[in-house]
Amino acid sequence: MDPTVRDERVATSPGVVEQPGTTPLVGTRQPVAPAAAPVAGAGVYTSRVAVYPVGYRLIQLVWLIAGVIDLILALDFVFRAIPANNTGFAHYIYRLGGWLGSPFDGIFNTTVANRGLSVFRWADVLAVLIYAVAAWIVVKLVRITASPRTSAPQL
Repeated sequence: MDPTVRDERVATSPGVVEQPGTTPLVGTRQPVAPAAAPVAGAGVYTSRVAVYPVGYRLIQLVWLIAGVIDLILALDFVFRAIPANNTGFAHYIYRLGGWLGSPFDGIFNTTVANRGLSVFRWADVLAVLIYAVAAWIVVKLVRITASPRTSAPQL
């Protein structure tokens, strides 16, 4: 999906590389070091250079943040469903998950099972979905604003 540029050089003899699509003039070939290890028996050297679109790192950052938030909310849901003790790591997940899921509290009823031990907090499930959709919208906006402009044809 991401555009890449491929640079291929063809070796006509050991140590001499010719650019594809060009017609060499007699006596003008210059030795060029191979860009990559030669393919066994083919005499072809290839070099791949990746070109990332503008905003690619920002898109990666948005998905990373959304993934961490969704992971915290999913762990909060699971820890409450299987009554984990409120100590150590679970304590911090309860605090962060409660804070991240608080905008969605009250939308759905919380289901209590096993005489009050297991709690299914459906606000966490809704929060996971909403944060994932919000991240997708932000990524789309970054792609729209960072896409190169093409010139309109002149009439």
